[in-house]
Amino acid sequence: MIVRAMKTLEESDRTRVEGNIRRAYLGGWKSLSWIVGIIRSSAFSGENLEDILVQVEQESSLDEAKKLKMSELRTELKNKSLL
Repeated sequence: MIVRAMKTLEESDRTRVEGNIRRAYLGGWKSLSWIVGIIRSSAFSGENLEDILVQVEQESSLDEAKKLKMSELRTELKNKSLL
């Protein structure tokens, strides 16, 4: 019998949000409004969302353009009362 470790819904959402921030948004493939929509569709806000943003910043090598995009994302999330 094969037993697979199953991720919880929260772990899956976290992986999806982190990956989309890193690859799609910071990579320049998707817009600010798109990533805000992805975040809104997840279960994350407040402190949990802040933890995700900090982790993305720490694990990614951010040049000045990516740092600016992260700053814009934080500002937009605060304006939408998600942070």
